[in-house]
Amino acid sequence: MNRQPPHARDARFAAARRERRERNRKKPDILGAVRVVVALLLVSQSLRVAFTSPRLRLREVKVAGTQRLSPAEVQRVGHVPLGQNVFRCNLVHVSNQLRTDPIIKDAIVTRELPGTLRVVVTERVPAIQIMAGAQRFDADADGFVFQEAAALKRDLPLLQLPPEQLPGIGKNLAPGLLKAARECSRLAKGQGLQLRNLRVDDGGELWLNVETSPHDPSAARALAVRLGRATDLPDKFRDIHQALLGWPDLTAKASYLNVMCAGRPAYMSNADVTETN
Repeated sequence: MNRQPPHARDARFAAARRERRERNRKKPDILGAVRVVVALLLVSQSLRVAFTSPRLRLREVKVAGTQRLSPAEVQRVGHVPLGQNVFRCNLVHVSNQLRTDPIIKDAIVTRELPGTLRVVVTERVPAIQIMAGAQRFDADADGFVFQEAAALKRDLPLLQLPPEQLPGIGKNLAPGLLKAARECSRLAKGQGLQLRNLRVDDGGELWLNVETSPHDPSAARALAVRLGRATDLPDKFRDIHQALLGWPDLTAKASYLNVMCAGRPAYMSNADVTETN
């Protein structure tokens, strides 16, 4: 009896399978095509209903994260088209429009079916105040100037600038000035000093106004300190602290304390200033 080797049988079976696959590929899959057409029709009909249904008209705007903006103001600033189909409202466009308001740092806009737009707003928070002459502004932690300051707040650093260096609303404070203000505020707290303000003079030098008796309002006095450039600040703040300890009557007799040269604090007395004038 003739027997084919195993490998010959396997080769024959493999060839037969390939032949069947080739035949099957040539046959049109009518049922599969019908399924695709039906699915496309259902999707098309669903989209048509979604974009034309009167039940999905935009009727309401809900706002969270802000007490300053009312739903009507969000609708106006964000160009929200009430009455339009909720799916035709461009969420990205509304969010971008809201961020054109300098006070708004971010806005997340979502749909709530059948007819509501939900807006979650993140507002900028004052971290530093800027002053030039009678103009006062609030800036956030990134140095972004976003509104006029209603009043000066003692718990926020105050930076006084020459008018020509004052950024307008919607612009950023110069990075070097922001960094210097932050560093001075941090170092003052570390040395137990209370800063009233940081000032930049016309020559670009830094000055401090230090409150010498922050815990005794009746005896509170201010000492002007000339920092100079924003270099060696940790050493300069140590000099201020040591000068106040070593010269208890400094605020009474000094016009200002000079720490421009770190490690060598000095002061100009009131008498010297009077004689010079």
